Amino acid sequence: MRGPMKQIRLVVLGAGGVGKSSLVSQFMRGVFNTLYEPTVEDCYRHFLHLPGGNMHSIEILDTGGTHQFPAMQELNIKTAHGFIIVYSIDDAESFQEAHKLRKLVVNVKGTENIPLVMVGNKSDLAVDREVQKDEAVTAAREEWRCPFLETSAKYNRNVYDIFLALLNSIEAYERDSNKQEGSEKRRSSASKTISALKKLLRSKKTSSSRDEVVYYKTAHGTIIVFSINDAEIFKEPSKLRKLVVNVKGTENIPMVMVGNKSDLAVDREVQKDEAVTAAREEWRCPFLETSAKYNRNVYDIFLALLNSIEAWENRDSNKQKMSEKRRSSASKTISTLKKLLRSKSTSNSSNDDVFK
Repeated sequence: MRGPMKQIRLVVLGAGGVGKSSLVSQFMRGVFNTLYEPTVEDCYRHFLHLPGGNMHSIEILDTGGTHQFPAMQELNIKTAHGFIIVYSIDDAESFQEAHKLRKLVVNVKGTENIPLVMVGNKSDLAVDREVQKDEAVTAAREEWRCPFLETSAKYNRNVYDIFLALLNSIEAYERDSNKQEGSEKRRSSASKTISALKKLLRSKKTSSSRDEVVYYKTAHGTIIVFSINDAEIFKEPSKLRKLVVNVKGTENIPMVMVGNKSDLAVDREVQKDEAVTAAREEWRCPFLETSAKYNRNVYDIFLALLNSIEAWENRDSNKQKMSEKRRSSASKTISTLKKLLRSKSTSNSSNDDVFK
């Protein structure tokens, strides 16, 4: 017989523009929206079917940052099982707002013993950091007494970990709560819901990582991109290249390094010589600077990669692994694609833009 629906309700709080909606969207749908639209209030639900016919759900309430409806906000806090309070690491005022929101939650709940996670979002903007990580860690540990994570909704960094940390906190709260507040059966039901949700989150996180590995293993070539106006992001390509090398088991991989947003050269943080040196001496691959906005060198990226794949296919060591028929087919495919790209290319760059 199907039992009543069990629900875990989470509320996401924070100042406007800190990325609350982006974190929830990335978590629920794996989507990051580059356009900012102020949120009044959005509610997301995910349903789970457990053995015995019981249905469990996780409800995530994404609140607005303007506090236009204080009565609604207070009701949301009263009925929530746990809270995610978000600030942006490049906005000191949003960090102060996070402290105010935590005090509001404590006042409404009437206790400081609340399942809560402090989140410093936009870790991809570390170059503009206004809130030091040590400061946030200290506040979370000594004042808030809760987990703390820095995240990037844009790059899906630590997003699942926020919700896992919060579910762990709710689970601990339910386990340690006074027995007078609910029957053993009720606590057991909540525990089952949380355990099911945690299992789902871990499987999602593992599945995402597994999918990446499959992509790297089966790919013929790789394009790794950084932005010339973001020195922090320039560190990411090296990590990604190492991951690809580890998965492939060799450094002999068709690959192109790309420095995008050359139209923002006035804000350049990564010098071209630095990238050229890394491509030549460490990566041993072509390098191009591009502008997706103005279609500058875009086709040349793919031409350079196809040339690298063609060279890789024709190496003696690889000829031994491939039949003559397969090599001929691959060569024809690459030649056709290169011809197509050359016909479409509208680039005004000189050959010096491609380091080989």
